[in-house]
Amino acid sequence: MQSDLNLLRIVKCQGRHIREVCDIEYKSFSNPFPEEYLIELFRMFPETFLVAELDGQTVGYLVASISGRRAHIISLAVDEKFRGRHVGSILLQTIIDNLKVNGVEEILLEVRLDNIAARRLYEKFGFEAAGDLRGYYEDGGDAALYRLRIY
Repeated sequence: MQSDLNLLRIVKCQGRHIREVCDIEYKSFSNPFPEEYLIELFRMFPETFLVAELDGQTVGYLVASISGRRAHIISLAVDEKFRGRHVGSILLQTIIDNLKVNGVEEILLEVRLDNIAARRLYEKFGFEAAGDLRGYYEDGGDAALYRLRIY
């Protein structure tokens, strides 16, 4: 199974990906972004809305915004059947490389305090916890704010 990741492609999101992105979003989060919001992100951030494709199937995505020299990772999710197989790492490395080339010096993101797997992933890439955000999520869940300086 691991060798098939050699066929993994990271591409800019296109309209044909939105349905599968929504499916991954809904299955990945207890309080998922609505489809309309994901479509709006697709329209607003075409350069930094990436999808991971394997044999034509969307298996993960990442969307980020850029404001000056700062970027914000809005969402990163991987299809449950492909978790633990480095898809998230590949997406994250790709966006970090792209942002660095475009002059971004700092990346921020929020992650649920209890999402240990995601926190480990971000920490593996050098993100540092920069504080807790109490009641950050609609359901009252707390988040950790993470920061990566890439200059």
